[in-house]
Amino acid sequence: MGYAALTDLYFVMPVAMMGTVTTAQQQQALDDRSAYADAKMRARYALPLGQPYDRALIRAVCDLAAWDIICLRGYDPESDSDQNFMRRAIGDDGRGGAQKLLDDVERQCAHFNVIEAIAPYPAYAAPMVVSAPQQGWIPSPIGSNPNPSGVL
Repeated sequence: MGYAALTDLYFVMPVAMMGTVTTAQQQQALDDRSAYADAKMRARYALPLGQPYDRALIRAVCDLAAWDIICLRGYDPESDSDQNFMRRAIGDDGRGGAQKLLDDVERQCAHFNVIEAIAPYPAYAAPMVVSAPQQGWIPSPIGSNPNPSGVL
């Protein structure tokens, strides 16, 4: 299950604009873009996220899915609405909109308000190191030769 539902997508992109794209294809676009968002957020958050999802995340997934649907039904460069969908998803230069937001989350420059997954085991900031007890070694005073015999 993805971060956005079809009703969220219809708020961003009216059904009339989807042409011959089926409901199954629309749902697939949402699921694909939710998986893409997971791939970007994995660098920042413990997944899977808990509900409710941040509205900005839902909107980003819908904007990218709407762009996928526009590409599927046929992009018209003369259409102002198609150009608007492109800007919201990838920006004018291919590095803006929802795409840039997810990139910024991955780089930890932007943050969603999310409920992270609870790990099944305690997470440590650094790895726990376990070793056997000392084997008769004692620390030598600073500046002294720890091996006076010179034999290795």
